[in-house]
Amino acid sequence: MDQLETLKYGQGNSGLNVYIEGEVAFVGNPFTLEGPDGSHLIDWGTSDLNARMEQYIQDRPGGTALHTFFWHSRTGKWFYIGAHIWTPVGLTWEVWRTLSERSQEFVANRLRMRGGEVETEAQIIAQLDSNRLEQIVIELSSVGQRETSEAFLREYGLSPRRRHPRLS
Repeated sequence: MDQLETLKYGQGNSGLNVYIEGEVAFVGNPFTLEGPDGSHLIDWGTSDLNARMEQYIQDRPGGTALHTFFWHSRTGKWFYIGAHIWTPVGLTWEVWRTLSERSQEFVANRLRMRGGEVETEAQIIAQLDSNRLEQIVIELSSVGQRETSEAFLREYGLSPRRRHPRLS
């Protein structure tokens, strides 16, 4: 099974569900936080996995955008969300502790499905509650990346959505 299939069907390691090749990043079934200050990928993994991912991102040349694709199992499709600068950030609050019980069960089930090890949802929840699985947060910034995104779409024969004349 290739890397993209692994992301889609969740048979990889726990941690940020991403595959990066050159200047292209593929994220399978992402957890995202959207706010007035920007967009963020959030996930949970071991401190070692998270540290390696943060280091990999920090070692990329400064200001280098990643052409980012998201896979959503509900639609069964990859979506190009554009060129983004990825920056690891530390949140001062733990997202896990603010989620409702239903949302925690959803997160735990998704982590269990892609974790590669046979663990129960209850075991995943216990690992999250005890901080054995720690959150990782990556800021995604598309500021100044519009031309880069449009050039990528043209290069690969993809077309941006047409704008409605009244919205242009």
